[in-house]
Amino acid sequence: EKADIPGYKPKTAGHPVQLKRALEAIGEARRPIICCGGGVVLAGAREEMTAFAEKSGIPIVSTMMGIGVMPMGSPVYLGMIGRYGRSYANRAIGEADLIILCGARVGDRAIALPNQIAEQARTIHIDIDPAEIGKNMRADIPIVGDVKQVLAALAEKVQPVGCQDWVERVLRYKREFVPRGQDREDFVEPRSFIRKLSAMMEEDAILTADPGQGQIWAAINFTQREGRFLTSGGLGTMGYALPAALGAKLAKPRRQVLAVCGDGAFQMSLCELATVVASHAPLKIVVFDNRRLGMVREYQNSHYARRHIATHMDGNPDFVALCQAYGIPAALAKNNREAERLAQEMLQSPRPYVLVCRVDPETPSV
Repeated sequence: EKADIPGYKPKTAGHPVQLKRALEAIGEARRPIICCGGGVVLAGAREEMTAFAEKSGIPIVSTMMGIGVMPMGSPVYLGMIGRYGRSYANRAIGEADLIILCGARVGDRAIALPNQIAEQARTIHIDIDPAEIGKNMRADIPIVGDVKQVLAALAEKVQPVGCQDWVERVLRYKREFVPRGQDREDFVEPRSFIRKLSAMMEEDAILTADPGQGQIWAAINFTQREGRFLTSGGLGTMGYALPAALGAKLAKPRRQVLAVCGDGAFQMSLCELATVVASHAPLKIVVFDNRRLGMVREYQNSHYARRHIATHMDGNPDFVALCQAYGIPAALAKNNREAERLAQEMLQSPRPYVLVCRVDPETPSV
């Protein structure tokens, strides 16, 4: 007996009628904004996104998985949105009258109230997967297609949008923002340390991050330039950063690769230190040791009246001794001054290196 199983035939170019509608909506907008998701990164559409944004003059925000689609120093890039994003990026998307979603699934950590946002702004949603379009947020103009091809088509025909006042307003929000986290003498302040570590690293460095507070500290404080930010968004796979960094280093041996791990996540894959040694991969690893499952503990603080269950990790091992047992150089930083000095030592070392940072358990994610 024969079975008829239809194959999947992806639409890559974008329907011309929908492209025309999108261009008309862009021309009518006064407060447009582009929201880049991980689909833009996966499609390799960085050049097309840059061309579209610069020609149209529309500012850009990104989800966590969209980090790296543009250098963070770009004059049109505002930053990461969402529950753990930058307040000025959230403010910009909340005030927009047109949102162009590119390869973004609109998860609840990115846009918590999509229906409310959709009531005040028109939306263009571009995605290769038609099931994603309109799933979490209404799409006024859906475009099914490869975001790389669709952006190239839009960039070819788009005209500069007359929204200079809007651009100046949202850039002022960004300029006026004062980042949290100042250097400390009793603990390592991770947000401040990540900002300074970022400045020490090469422009094309690859950063991997474990889910948890370390992921947020890295995502919003590391200045991504020409490199990549790799993390397990949407899955929350603790233990991701170390093996991901190893894979990145083996694939790109000439580039700096840094893994940012929390103490909980690090212990879920630290056996891979043996693989690091066997592979002769000079990985750099930062472990933030606050003896807590910090993000879960934050939820317990905010939603369960500070009733802490299974989030205290007072039985942590001596990470420095543990790494040294694998034959990997390691050091402990107890404050920001020590962390900066040891970070220089770590980055200059030709061998793998683990820098353990003692962090105050009360340090928030943002």
